[in-house]
Formats: sequence, structure tokens, C-alpha cells
Amino acid sequence: MSGFRWLARGSWTAAQVKITAPGVRHILPACLQPAVAAAWATALARPGVHLFDGQLARLDHWSVESDTLHLALGVTSYHDFVGSNAAHPEWAAAYGRTALADPLGTSAALVSSDGQLVFGVRSPRVALYPGMAHPFGGTCEAGQPDVVGELRRELAEEIHLDTADITDLRVVALVEDLTLSQPELIALVHCRWDLAALTRRLDLDEHGALWSVPATPAAVRAALNGSQRLTPVTRAVLRCWLDHAESTS
Repeated sequence: MSGFRWLARGSWTAAQVKITAPGVRHILPACLQPAVAAAWATALARPGVHLFDGQLARLDHWSVESDTLHLALGVTSYHDFVGSNAAHPEWAAAYGRTALADPLGTSAALVSSDGQLVFGVRSPRVALYPGMAHPFGGTCEAGQPDVVGELRRELAEEIHLDTADITDLRVVALVEDLTLSQPELIALVHCRWDLAALTRRLDLDEHGALWSVPATPAAVRAALNGSQRLTPVTRAVLRCWLDHAESTS
């Protein structure tokens, strides 16, 4: 099972991703608030896990018109994300999307200069997917109209990639992580550092190690069926890279 579904696919530069951000605060239904509060309290009680309730950009709507990906963003919070998407993704089917925080995530299909697809292995200290291979990226903060810029910021924080280190970046998909029922924007990112250099640059707070796959169709297919535990978004990233490679070969 892939664990994700495609929402939109293409090849968009940063200039072709258009953001509408009216900044309207999304409020979860009152009847669900006690369960949200309980889920947040449970997450806070996990030993060694540190949570911060910051404001996040919520994906209210998306569309593709001509050569442009349009994203309409509102405001939600990490508290509401943990209490809805992370704890109760089934609410989407029962109550509709208004029952979920739906923060927009960003993930990089990061390709090293020596031809490796590079991921982090999630630290046991994180709230979601500990110990699993996951792309570098994060969740867009509220009030940020540049989601590609947000991804660049996450790459700088997690693996110390500056703008000058990135040789190519284009958005290739919008997917939904079906485990969390969360939307995720995926970008194909090439950098000028090889795997050894990226290993030295890894920030060990969120990720405990690197996991890599040779950027060849055969190796990627094997990884999708291998023993390494992969998050749904990692599977989506690998499929994105594979489909892009096959369409340009």
C-alpha cells in the first residue's frame, strides 16, 4: 500500500506556484475540541518529546490552471494538527475537511551531486514517524506567502543547504499523506554536495541519520519494496522521482 494519493502533478518553478494567503483562522468544530485537547495532552506526556504550538499555514484550496499551481492558504496551529490530522484523520470522512487542521507540508526529493536520493531517519524525539525515513522539509508557517522559500528554509535548518548549494528546484506534486490525511507539496531538489558532505552537514535534532538510495529506476523500485521503514511522503517522493526519470529518459 502506498499510503498516499496524488492531488496534483506537474513541473512548476517557484514563480509558477502562486499563493493566496488571506490569513483567515480556521476553527475546528466545537464538538471535536475536547478530543483535540485530549490528544494534545497525550502527545505532551510522551517522554522526551518536545512540542511547540506555533501557527501554521492551512491548505484551504488548490487548483491547477495552465502552467500555474494555485494554493489558497489560511491559518491553523500545531495544536490543532496534532489533535485532528495526527490523532483523528478519520474525521475527514465523518465530518469533512473542516474537521481537520490540514497544514501544508513541504518535502524535498533531494538529489546529491553523486547521484543519491537522500532522506533523513526521524529521531525518536519527534512526535510523528520516529525511526522512519522521511524527506527533508517541514510544515509551512502561517503568514509566509512563499512556500518554496519555506522549503529552502527547512533545508537550511535540517541539512545546512544554502540557496547557493541548490542547483535546481522545481515543484512536482501535491499529495495527501493518507495516514495523517495531510496535504504535502513535493519539490525535486538537486544540490552541489555529495552524500558524504551531506552526512557531515546533517542537523541531529530532528533526524538521527541519513538514508539514501541510488538515483536509478532499479534502485528506487527496490527501495519501495525493501525493508527500510518509509513514511507515506517518502514513498510519494520516490514515486515522483521515478516517474520524472522515466518521463525524461
